Amino acid sequence: VSTTVYRAALLAGLPFDEWHPHSVRVSFYELDGWPVGMDATVFQPETPDAGITLDLVISNPTDSWILLQVTTDGDQLHADLYGADTGYTVQISDPVISDDTTPGPALEKDDPELPKGERQQTQTAQDGFTTTLTRTVTLDGEVVLDEQFISVYNPVSDAFMVGTG
Repeated sequence: VSTTVYRAALLAGLPFDEWHPHSVRVSFYELDGWPVGMDATVFQPETPDAGITLDLVISNPTDSWILLQVTTDGDQLHADLYGADTGYTVQISDPVISDDTTPGPALEKDDPELPKGERQQTQTAQDGFTTTLTRTVTLDGEVVLDEQFISVYNPVSDAFMVGTG
């Protein structure tokens, strides 16, 4: 949900007071032609002492209301924004990828439910990297916002459950 709402606000040219990318690349966010790096995460722990919360906070630069309508159609989620016409023109660059990092060694965890010596892969390795998207928002030919959205994706190691039963 957070990625879908983020994309709607990003394409509408709305400013963000708070935004956080995922910590690892989630490739299904790139389905339907979306570029890598156009994602957002929200983390609201159930206990207030968890030490960290991540939110998505969007500003309304108009003197009018904005309605966020989120709907589903089968397994598709849609986010639509309605409100006063801002007159914005929004350009988003192709992602610039840098700082490629390789994953560490495979991780293994004992599982007494599996027969002794059997291995089941639970996670597939993927490289980490940084991606940068630039968004330029103009109004009547004047730049209103020119900002970068930088996502640092951590590498992920292969992981296996190893039978001990």
